[in-house]
Amino acid sequence: MTDHGDNEPLLVGASAERSPVSRRTFWRVVLLSYTMLFCSQLYASSFNTVLFETLEGLLCRDMFGDVGDPLADPRCKGEAVQSELSLLTSIEASFEMIPPMVCGIVYGLVADVYGRRPILMLSTFGAVLYGALDIAICMFVFMSHCGMVVGFFAACLMPETITIGEKTHDTVDDAAPFSKKLSARVAELRAQSVSSLRDMFWGGNTKLTLLLFSTLFTGVGKQLVGSVMKQYAVKRYELSWARAGIILSYANLLRLGLCFLGIPLLTTALRRAKVLPITQDAWISRISVLVAVVCSCLAGAATDVGDFTVSIVLYAFSYCLEPTVRSLVVSMGRGAGTGSIVSAMEVLTAVSIAIAGPIIAATFRLGMKLGGDWIGLPMYIGGGIMVPGALILWLMRFDEEIAEELAEESEGLL
Repeated sequence: MTDHGDNEPLLVGASAERSPVSRRTFWRVVLLSYTMLFCSQLYASSFNTVLFETLEGLLCRDMFGDVGDPLADPRCKGEAVQSELSLLTSIEASFEMIPPMVCGIVYGLVADVYGRRPILMLSTFGAVLYGALDIAICMFVFMSHCGMVVGFFAACLMPETITIGEKTHDTVDDAAPFSKKLSARVAELRAQSVSSLRDMFWGGNTKLTLLLFSTLFTGVGKQLVGSVMKQYAVKRYELSWARAGIILSYANLLRLGLCFLGIPLLTTALRRAKVLPITQDAWISRISVLVAVVCSCLAGAATDVGDFTVSIVLYAFSYCLEPTVRSLVVSMGRGAGTGSIVSAMEVLTAVSIAIAGPIIAATFRLGMKLGGDWIGLPMYIGGGIMVPGALILWLMRFDEEIAEELAEESEGLL
């Protein structure tokens, strides 16, 4: 048996996997990722405003034949139209989650086995296809989300492109028949799938399992609050869809400021104070989820547009929750495969949104029937759904060994 020295790696690919990333490559990936996320969010916010306004007008004309201008007719803001609109949008959101549920785990496992670059390219192509199909939404309604089957996973894979390494060589003999190569690849992928799923959900890492379930609650609550927020403002305060979109844009501007100024300055200050990265993520996550719960309830209780605007702007401070929780999950479960863990998070969120979408629509309709302050019932429910996830984040303690390990790995990037 060959002896190995103390400084010799035991695994052949160990040094290649942990090869340092240059600062130029790091910042190029970060800037490109931010640009892609900015463009996708800009498209989504502008498209959804026009879509909801168009759907409201169509429903209003369908119920009342003598409607001239849906934007000026008060009947279009009535309970009947808004109830149907909430039901329609919730059903659409549920169907929109089918591609992530079907393809989520598969995309993550394939990315772990074959590399993330091909999956990122495929996802980006699907995102572009998804946007192109939206142009024909009025003619082909049920085709509008077909592109998500290919590209729903782009936002999840972008932060992981920093770790892209050299392309692995095929371990199967090139002269072997295609059927044997295919069987070997399928067996390799199946083994990777079983190992990753076991490590994530019923392995010995209890903290990873709890963190995954915290993302289940916090992600669902935030997305449900965000999905009903615009319609809630239109109905309760009798605003136009454009005015409601402007109010929400204030929060988006604050998010942009946090992204480019707030978070980098805070991270720099904490790093100079020698606070470990995993500790930074933990406390930012805890404060963010607390802000999300409180501000969603305040938005539901707001009696005028001014109070609602303040609540929404403050709610934007919870923007840091998703990336920091994602970082915590990936840090705690590095042995299970980054792509598998990220895709598992998305699948959990997709399943919950698909189930909870019609429930939120029903609560919105119930709130309108009860009248008064009860119209904010969906906002209270969204905040309540986030409470279990908030408790997990506040009560969980993270290992100092993992924190120090991650701190050593991140040195030299910034």
